This record gives sequence, structure tokens and C-alpha cells, in this order.
Amino acid sequence: MQRDEGYAQINDAELHYEIAGAGPNLVLLHGFTLDMRMWDAQFKLLSQHFRVLRCDLRGFGQSSLPAAPYTHADDVAALMTTLGMTRAGVIGLSMGGAIALDFACLHPDRLQALVLVDAALGGFDRWTVHISFNAKERGMAQTKRDWLASPLLAPAMANPKSAPLLQRIVDDYSGWHFLHKDFDVFPPPTVIHRLATIHAPALVIVGEHDTVDFHNIADVLVSDIAGAKKVVMPRVGHMCNMEDPEAFNAVVLDFLLRHATTPQ
Repeated sequence: MQRDEGYAQINDAELHYEIAGAGPNLVLLHGFTLDMRMWDAQFKLLSQHFRVLRCDLRGFGQSSLPAAPYTHADDVAALMTTLGMTRAGVIGLSMGGAIALDFACLHPDRLQALVLVDAALGGFDRWTVHISFNAKERGMAQTKRDWLASPLLAPAMANPKSAPLLQRIVDDYSGWHFLHKDFDVFPPPTVIHRLATIHAPALVIVGEHDTVDFHNIADVLVSDIAGAKKVVMPRVGHMCNMEDPEAFNAVVLDFLLRHATTPQ
């Protein structure tokens, strides 16, 4: 398997990435406080069928911290260009799902297929579960413990398949976003008002035990993205790719082999 790991100067940031495999392009986008290691159970398998890129988004993992206004989706597009990817299928979980949607709206000509996993959604304002962070008062260690015990991560932390790696990733997270306002910007209108402009094949995955908010977002995505299909994964929560990687891999690979098999 062809594999390369390194750093790329993208806009005004340095992004850490890993790329492996050959064939059609595929990009994996991680969730909040996480990094590209959350895709460990998918990376090798998918690399047997695709040229797979995973990266630490700006502010996470080994990539540089935000210092000026930027847009994650533009970082992803620029990294793809640097690595010779014209178009790609994109998989994103939670925050990574929101970024995948941003990418679909800002760079539609570069998107081949879209997999949205327990995705957040720009402009969604009907939140019922509110998670607040007060790291300045509670300290970073306690804030991370609170985050791991939150409704989003608690099911994964109770699962022996996912808990050890999830614990390591959050322990390694810098905590920058707990202490600073991010500089990530997205031009109006918000993505929730642009969903009808997305025409790539789309698969929406949500864990059975994820919060009601992410189930509601999944319903919006399936309703407003033409042709989008939804899969509810049983017995898992927000981190379904880590909680039940075998079932997740089967669903995603079946979709991608049908919709993202043209080399670009």
C-alpha cells in the first residue's frame, strides 16, 4: 500500500496529513477535539479501494493553531490541490460533517460523493442539548473529563472498542478551542439554507443513541439534499465509526463503491 505522511503549508497554516492507497480520491474529516486518528479503523480498509487522505484540521492534532480568519473547507480544498486531488468523496463526522457540507457548498465541482456521519450543520438553531465549557475556571483536565462524559461521547467511552483511543485523542488535544473563540468563518447564507444546491450522492448516517439534535439534523439533511439516503446505526451513539467499526465500514464501503469509483 502506497503511504505518505507529512505536513503541508496551506494558506497561512501547516496541516498534518496522511495519504495512502490508489484509485479514486477520498477525504476523511474528523470531529471536534479529535484528530485524524479517529479514522484508524477505516483508513487501512478504505485505502485498499481508494486513495485516502486524512488530516488534522487547523487547530487540532499536529496541525497549527488558528491565528487569523480562515475556512476549514478552503483548507481542505487547498490541501487536495497540493496533493494532486481534483475531486474526491468526502466523509465527515460531527464537526467534520459540517465541514464536509461547507465543502459541498463552496467547492461543488470538487465533490464526488458525500458521507455525513452524526453531522453538525451550519445554521441549525434547534438545539436541545447544550454543552458548555468553562476551562478557565474548571481547568483543562476537568474540562476534558466533562467533555468525555457528555451525551455525545459517553456512549463511546462506555464501549471497549472505542474508549481507549478516544481517551488518548482527547488527552492529547491542546484544548485551544475551550479557551479561545475560533476564527473559522463561512460566507452567508448559512449552509442549512444551501442544502438544495448539493447534487452529489449523499449518505447520512446517525447513531441510534446519538442525541435528538443530531437525529433532527439527519432528518433535515435527508429532506433537503436531493436523493440523500439515511442509515440509523443500531446500538451506537455519536462516534459510530469508532463504536462499531465493522458495521460502519460495511455501510460506507457499499455506498462508496457505488458512487465514488471514478478516479479523479
